[in-house]
Amino acid sequence: MTWPTVAVGTTNVDAGTDSPATARNDIKDAIDAVNQMMAHVTAFGATLLDDANAAAARTTLGAAASGANTDITSLNAPALGAATATTQAGGDNSTKVATTAFVTASNPAASTTTAGHVELATTAETQAGSDATRSVTPAGLLGALGLSKYFQSADQTVTPNSTLNVAHGLGARPKLFFFVLKCVIAEANYAVDDETTPLDLIAGVSILNLAADATNVIINYTGGSTQVLNKTTQVATTITSANWRFVVRAWA
Repeated sequence: MTWPTVAVGTTNVDAGTDSPATARNDIKDAIDAVNQMMAHVTAFGATLLDDANAAAARTTLGAAASGANTDITSLNAPALGAATATTQAGGDNSTKVATTAFVTASNPAASTTTAGHVELATTAETQAGSDATRSVTPAGLLGALGLSKYFQSADQTVTPNSTLNVAHGLGARPKLFFFVLKCVIAEANYAVDDETTPLDLIAGVSILNLAADATNVIINYTGGSTQVLNKTTQVATTITSANWRFVVRAWA
């Protein structure tokens, strides 16, 4: 038998059109439809339909009492915030529900040997230098050093017997500043983009002096040439100015 889907005719049992003889077929069809529906209802369904109220229905369904949900299989939606679920194995990358225990285990605290989450260190913690678990940010490091701004110049032409003013834009006299010689044409075993410091005081050759104010870093270069230590032989070598550039760096 299949679930009835066609309505039983009622014409012969309506007021004004009663016909007991012809209504028998309609009554038989109605009885058959009821029997078909009863045949499709299981004992569990019959019990659920017989339940007098929601509490009885929850008991039949095996659901928790209203407001007492502790399992995700419970049907009491208002309390699902406290629902529980099975914690999956570590490394599971499926679409299964992730419990807080799974998330915690999958994202441990970072260490020198374990990737994981970190807390950012404050400036005071960075300055103290004793915390071995928090992470230092670039801004936090500058703050711990008492520095918050950084400047690096473009390549500056090296001109003997001159004063070079390099505007730093830091808004105050830098607390830390220096310059390097950057190689732009290979010389003295330095490759292009290598950096070194000059021999800044060479009797009879040159003097390089560095100063700074709230606007500029100033390179005073006296003499016709300067020297660097050869990169591989460590012999003082007079350089060709055109093969090098000054680069200034400053912090405030």
